[in-house]
Amino acid sequence: LILKRKVYDLSVYVQMQVDILSSKK
Repeated sequence: LILKRKVYDLSVYVQMQVDILSSKK
């Protein structure tokens, strides 16, 4: 399902952003 794929990609992107932000602290 394409929608599921988009949600998965979005969650991976968000996780990457969280990792970047927490590594800056």
